[in-house]
Amino acid sequence: MCFGDKVSQDTKKINKQLKKRRREMDNEVRLLLLGTGGSGKSTFAKQMKIIFSSGFKREELEEFKRILHNNIISSIRMLVQQAATWELELDKMNETHASFVMDSNTLKGDVTPEMVPHIKALWKDPAIQKVFSRSNQFSLPSSCKYCMDNLENISKPDYLPDVNDILNARQKTTGVIETIFLIDDIVFTMVDVGGQKNERRKWIHCFEGVSSVIYCVGLSDYDCVMVEDSTTNMMIDSFENWTEVSNNKWFKDIPIMLFLNKHDLFQEKATIANLKDCFPEYDGALNPEHALEFIKKKYMSVVKDLKQRRIYTHVTVAINTEQVKLVFGVVKNNILNSALRKTGLLTEI
Repeated sequence: MCFGDKVSQDTKKINKQLKKRRREMDNEVRLLLLGTGGSGKSTFAKQMKIIFSSGFKREELEEFKRILHNNIISSIRMLVQQAATWELELDKMNETHASFVMDSNTLKGDVTPEMVPHIKALWKDPAIQKVFSRSNQFSLPSSCKYCMDNLENISKPDYLPDVNDILNARQKTTGVIETIFLIDDIVFTMVDVGGQKNERRKWIHCFEGVSSVIYCVGLSDYDCVMVEDSTTNMMIDSFENWTEVSNNKWFKDIPIMLFLNKHDLFQEKATIANLKDCFPEYDGALNPEHALEFIKKKYMSVVKDLKQRRIYTHVTVAINTEQVKLVFGVVKNNILNSALRKTGLLTEI
């Protein structure tokens, strides 16, 4: 037998072992999706269903329709209310529209075509636009502009959400939601746990048996306040939680994926809002690249035993399906390689 034949047989043997191990991993790959409220983590769970599963059933589409209608109603009411709080006067002709949207008897449930003129008129009002430009100072749904831009379509009687609508629908996660999907004959279970402060006590109940943690950070949230605490900066809250998660004893032997999300919004914002207001030690001025590099280093700086831990950073846009598909391909390989490394098979190669 020549040397080449021996190598070929060894390679086949190793490939057989790898395939066997991958089959054994069915129902073992459990991904814990963590992050503070508004970081975009639930959007990743939706993407898994869009990319790797059969999409959404009719009843799920109806539920997303309800969520989008609620996003519209809560957004316009919040804007009107905040304008009054800040003593910004609406145009005289829009005062009737404001009374209409604030009346719980006239604006409730579904958004109908009859309601659209009232909402559109208010959305165009200079005072409302001024409030919207300062939406980082209060808890306006992040889907507001998308919903207003697509108001007429969303309000149609026969409307059902498409993929973009679903990805832009916003509802806070409560409890624990599992999304199951199949990739290369391996079953993945993504566990999405609520990120609001009152939901985080549930995180620990999901720690056992996890194959990997995905921690989401909303990059563009560095100048925003929390929904549940208007005195606390969203990124500071995220950073403090990351410090706990990245050093947690439960996760010391598994890969942790740090998703720096909302990069598209961050690139725009970082040219007009200085990161220094969130982190005083930042000195990179209004430069998105410098700001991003600072945030990466900042998050890594609090990880103890960084060389011993497997932490992978990805810059993401959760609503971009193609990008998420590419990123998750890398994530999947990191997770599987980690599992194979435990068996010793990867080092044999």
